[in-house]
Amino acid sequence: MFLIPTGTDRDGGRQPLVAWSLIFLCVVVHLFAIKLPEGTADDLGFVGEVETLALYDSLLSKGGGEAAGLDPKVASDEIRQEMADLRESVARAGTPEWFAENPSELRFRFTFAAVPAIMHWWQPFTSQFLHGGWFHLVMNMFFLSAFGPLIESRLGRVGFVAFFLAGGAMAALAQAWIGTAVEPYAAYAPILGASGSISALMGVAFALHPRANVTGFAIPQFTRAYTSLRWMMGFAIALDVARTIVDWSGGGGSGIATLAHLGGLLFGLAVGVGLLASGLLRRDDVDALYLYKQWRRRREMRAAFAEAGLGGDSPVLAGRVRADAAETETESQRTLRNTIAAAHRERDYVLAADLYVELLGQLPDATLPAGIQLDVANQLAQSGRNSEAVRAYQRFLERFRTHVAADDVRLMLAAIQVRRLGDAVAARAVLDGFGTRELDRDKQALADALRAECAGQQA
Repeated sequence: MFLIPTGTDRDGGRQPLVAWSLIFLCVVVHLFAIKLPEGTADDLGFVGEVETLALYDSLLSKGGGEAAGLDPKVASDEIRQEMADLRESVARAGTPEWFAENPSELRFRFTFAAVPAIMHWWQPFTSQFLHGGWFHLVMNMFFLSAFGPLIESRLGRVGFVAFFLAGGAMAALAQAWIGTAVEPYAAYAPILGASGSISALMGVAFALHPRANVTGFAIPQFTRAYTSLRWMMGFAIALDVARTIVDWSGGGGSGIATLAHLGGLLFGLAVGVGLLASGLLRRDDVDALYLYKQWRRRREMRAAFAEAGLGGDSPVLAGRVRADAAETETESQRTLRNTIAAAHRERDYVLAADLYVELLGQLPDATLPAGIQLDVANQLAQSGRNSEAVRAYQRFLERFRTHVAADDVRLMLAAIQVRRLGDAVAARAVLDGFGTRELDRDKQALADALRAECAGQQA
């Protein structure tokens, strides 16, 4: 299955005006480029560095093995001689199929795309709005429409524009510097497209929302589907690394700026983590810094348990916790409860939720104090861990039936069961817990809507 992305499950409420404007601009530039006057090879006149290199690139990339043997570092007059020879052959035999590109389009491309051999300061920025064909453009625009609204809502419109341009520029420079160092003839290959910028968007999205899901259409099924951002990013990295290895080993020229993709991802990830660490960006979800902090604290906790003689070999703490009897907690389980409380005090709800799940693995009826239990359950629901969230909410209702938040918890539990898990029977049983008691208007409306959804699923 191939997923054509259209959005994420973390999109903000702000209208993505900049993202849609960038899509419009890319389409307009592409239409302009393909509508340039046709012209002829003679129109280039073989004068000027850009025109000469444009024809040289066409010869190098499309002329077969003989052309590929040309030295890309030859002097300008020698390049001109090669072009003159080509010109004579064209006059004798006509324009070959591989030289059928519009010379005006070539001139436009080599002026505004990023060409390492003749790099100008504007090219890493303007190259982001040029594309090699309709398929290249359309696929990039799908990805931009998926990640653009999310990042625009987090960075703001000005910040989003600055990040988009900077990410694309850094991606193009990574392709130019590293690619040319490994393959010198790549100095004459134009680097174009918004994929480097989009890779940067994916990188910063992973830094801010590593547990997000990407939504879109599955191909060839043509149905709505989703996949995790972590899986999509891992697949993209693996694919680009494999293409780079094949290209550099001489196994084939993919024509894809894989180093721009990888460079953009790295740039976006670094910027995202930097903004979070500096406090310039508000932290409102499970982010990369949380995951790192969680990993570090779990490692420290394992070390502390090992030092206390409670075991430290297993990477999963729950595997080391054993109850002596159904109503008795061991010392390690009490330590685990205290650690959950400590994580909650530091507002590290991710760690608290993970540790609570481990505690449930050994004590299925384990319940925390009301405030901690509710925050842990909410964290599990927000992270998409639906089955674990259901257990946490159920334990809350069983223990704190008269709590002020009990009605809200019952509605949340029913919503997860019917909308995320498709368990209409369980959701209806939870809603029946309201009995004939009257709720306020908003809660009653939600309860009625959930009952209707349950009836629809059972029909």
